[in-house]
Amino acid sequence: MLIALSLAPGDEMPQHVVSLFAFDKLMHWFFYGMLTHLWLVGLKKQYVYSWLKRKALLVVVLGVIVLGIIIELIQGSVISGRYFEIWDILANIIGCLMGILLFRFIYGKESLV
Repeated sequence: MLIALSLAPGDEMPQHVVSLFAFDKLMHWFFYGMLTHLWLVGLKKQYVYSWLKRKALLVVVLGVIVLGIIIELIQGSVISGRYFEIWDILANIIGCLMGILLFRFIYGKESLV
């Protein structure tokens, strides 16, 4: 859903507002926060790859940031009516951090070790 919404044509989207508290940026916070949280839960609860369980935080943070950058690059070069925005990348990173905080709040800080 995150990728589909991010790559949908933007001809009918609201005008750009440069603020980290605009509705668009709050949606980045929410979706990237949920992606981070759920991905962490999945990696920490799996028992097949012990190295992946130990390195879950690193894998998730790098994966989420790289995904956000790739989506922004695609928006800036391929999608009609969509633009590359550094503010979106920053909002994605904030969402990622919020997902980590949510994970720590639910499972405790020892769960990320």
